[in-house]
Amino acid sequence: MVLDATHSGLYQVYNLKQLFPTEWAQLLKTNSTKLTISARHLPYFARSHAPKITAVAWFVNSTGNSPQFSFSLDGQTVNLSRDTKLGNLYVGSSVSDSVALDHELVLSVDVLVVPSLIEIAALVQYEITT
Repeated sequence: MVLDATHSGLYQVYNLKQLFPTEWAQLLKTNSTKLTISARHLPYFARSHAPKITAVAWFVNSTGNSPQFSFSLDGQTVNLSRDTKLGNLYVGSSVSDSVALDHELVLSVDVLVVPSLIEIAALVQYEITT
């Protein structure tokens, strides 16, 4: 898949609200949740080829008007900035090795931003090797 002139590879989008509804509800209720992205969430053809996550871009839709948004992923802060080209979504990326397949993640947001959250999505880039 080619996204633009500088990005190509295999990608999968995870909308937390749709794919992990129980975890999403818990995030909204307690401002923290645990979730696991597993190989079963990838396309069928990729599952038997030792997939490995190489990068994760995060997109947050919020009614808030701050120029910045941040959340915690396994204790590491992920900072996002508004992108006017993407309809004012907050956009940023996490450390490349912070998200791995079949590894439980703890995602937390500040309790003050919970009411403004509409959705969180992760664009996962991965590679297959065999």
